[in-house]
Amino acid sequence: MLEETYKIIRSAYHGGDFEGNHCRKFMRQAASVMDSIQTVLLSAPEEDRAVGCDDDEVHKCCAAFKGLFQCFDGLIHYCHQPFGALSDGDIVDLRKLVKQLQRLWGRMFDTVPPKAHAWRHLVKDLDRFRGLKHHQESKIEVSHQIGHRIDLIFRAVNDVDKKIDCSLRHQCTSEKASMKLVQGKVKEAQSRKRPAAALEDDTNNRHGQLLLLINLPEITDEFPTLMELAIESRKREVALNSEEDEDNIVNEDNIVNIVNNNNTNASK
Repeated sequence: MLEETYKIIRSAYHGGDFEGNHCRKFMRQAASVMDSIQTVLLSAPEEDRAVGCDDDEVHKCCAAFKGLFQCFDGLIHYCHQPFGALSDGDIVDLRKLVKQLQRLWGRMFDTVPPKAHAWRHLVKDLDRFRGLKHHQESKIEVSHQIGHRIDLIFRAVNDVDKKIDCSLRHQCTSEKASMKLVQGKVKEAQSRKRPAAALEDDTNNRHGQLLLLINLPEITDEFPTLMELAIESRKREVALNSEEDEDNIVNEDNIVNIVNNNNTNASK
């Protein structure tokens, strides 16, 4: 369903897990994705569900995970803002979002892994830099791609010193304002991505969605731990086995009575 409907794909080279880009796509569409998952879970027959997994439990858990993913999506949005772009008001909203996320996580899980704990330190970094877009690892990946592309351009040059000189000249020429203007026009003409104006409108819309998210009523439901669920499942299994044993004993007694009656009738 995730792949067919939402184009969220597990990467084969990533061990079958969701890589970062598809995790971000999942979180950005958290509301519709979790609604679809909820529909699938509710369509499952009662006998195929786990212990205590009634419709109310499905609604409660799906709503909680939807809120959790939306909080993470808001946090990612703040992180991907350019250096110096976040205002004091944005930092105030960010602190509210992180506190809301922390409370929801505490209700849903018993422990906080180190990666999830890092959001506390993330607030300090965002308050300092007011945006971490240029500190993400994708910039390093872009640098690798640029270096690889230059290596391919001058792969026919065998002399190392000459290759280095050509590479430096190429990069210097690429950084000129006139060349960037030409490259920008060509890129815009060939690009399939949305124009800058549409991206700006989308960013403003996202800010509005985050404000609505912060003002939503918090989820206050209690969620059982995995240990509690395992204990309840084992209790139910033991109870079912006990009922089956009692039924077998009753059936054996009935068989004995029938045999005794038959023998009595035969002797008469």
